[in-house]
Amino acid sequence: MSDAIPALKRAEAAVNCLKKGHITEMKNLGQPPMMVKVTAKAVMTLMGEKIGYNDDLDKVWKKAGQVMNNPDKFLKSVVGFDGEKIE
Repeated sequence: MSDAIPALKRAEAAVNCLKKGHITEMKNLGQPPMMVKVTAKAVMTLMGEKIGYNDDLDKVWKKAGQVMNNPDKFLKSVVGFDGEKIE
């Protein structure tokens, strides 16, 4: 676990620089690159959204878009995420 703390701190710093415009821009991507979809799948999973392991990435991206429809709420959830509670 102690090895994960520096990575968690770097992730927190990266998240703290996000702005509402970044979320809006990402949400408006019609067909984002595959790694954006993969990242969205990880974020949705960590946020407790019902995402199946074998769910198609396009399905996951559609769900992520729905979650990002309220950029302020989504950003607040991401910034306020407690990474120390990941099991």
